[in-house]
Amino acid sequence: MDVPLYQYLREIARSVWEAIFAHPFVTELGTGTLARDRFLFFVRQDYLYLQDFARVLCLVGAKADSLDTLNMFPTMLLQWYVSSVIFIVIGVES
Repeated sequence: MDVPLYQYLREIARSVWEAIFAHPFVTELGTGTLARDRFLFFVRQDYLYLQDFARVLCLVGAKADSLDTLNMFPTMLLQWYVSSVIFIVIGVES
């Protein structure tokens, strides 16, 4: 392979990459024109996903075979917690 792997993968996924950034949700979010109810729906769905993701992180962390591997998980869980707080604040305002 003459090109780095990341360039190869990026090129074969170019159409998907471009479609993601052209999606109305993403463009409206970027321009600040996304309807509040659509944004709240997304945040609520993401919150449900993140709850299960946090459980998975805990299970995987418990099975870590080294401290280096284990140390990755507190950061991920902190990010989940911050997302949860944002959801609660947005949910209270709605």
